[in-house]
Amino acid sequence: MLYFTEAYPSLPDIYQINEEFERSYNDADYESKVAGLLRSARTRDQNQSPDLEQKWHDALGALRQQDHYILVMVDQAFGLRQSTNSSSRFRDFLIYIAIAVGLVLTLFVASMWRAGR
Repeated sequence: MLYFTEAYPSLPDIYQINEEFERSYNDADYESKVAGLLRSARTRDQNQSPDLEQKWHDALGALRQQDHYILVMVDQAFGLRQSTNSSSRFRDFLIYIAIAVGLVLTLFVASMWRAGR
């Protein structure tokens, strides 16, 4: 299930396998265990050789180019998307505020223009 993706079915019956998996296993427990395994493996590799960190970086970059289920566990293990998401949310919030202020100013100017006619 680690490489499950809805975009590119990897097995002919992957959707049936996924349904069975969801019925038989607790997603939270499974994801937590796999995230722990990923953390342990990366820590072990970092202790063995600093060069392996680049391989981890490359592998995670390749995974992020598609939408695989394992990315859920990668994000739990390393928190890579959480910081990006929070900064993106803040940026999006500021954009919404700017749009709202612009809209209010536009309406104000339009009402002033109509009143002056």
